[in-house]
Amino acid sequence: MLADLVAPNDPLLLADPRVRHHTGDLLTQIPSLMAQPWDAVFHLASAVSGECEANFDLGLHANLDTPRRLLDACRDQTTAGHAAPLFFFSSSVAVFGADPALPLPEVVRDDTLPPPQSSYGIHKFVCEQLLADYTRKGFVDGRAARLMTVSVRPG
Repeated sequence: MLADLVAPNDPLLLADPRVRHHTGDLLTQIPSLMAQPWDAVFHLASAVSGECEANFDLGLHANLDTPRRLLDACRDQTTAGHAAPLFFFSSSVAVFGADPALPLPEVVRDDTLPPPQSSYGIHKFVCEQLLADYTRKGFVDGRAARLMTVSVRPG
């Protein structure tokens, strides 16, 4: 299942019988999209940094409310007796901010505490912590990657 605000336009992808897609606001569609148990969820969507600074509510909606609701749907799946799904979350190096007064160490380790300095960075860091807790509780098998950048497209 591919879910995005913008409909896919790749004819080969759309012709593949294994692929289903949903276009629209993910948050409002989670109950129907997650009605069946899933083996894995790859959550790559977000409102980007500039959008979050310009529109605080959009950032909260896309970057906190949606991932939390997805995690809750996975928790519901697990507590109903299904296997805990793999949950991959695309985080960002934005969790470390860009303030020269707070430089990164030469080696960034898993226990290096991020000092986010933007709404986007804070949202990503909060979701990393939520994912860690849902994993600790056994609701998901969580993974997060702090990506340098993701291809940004209009829409």
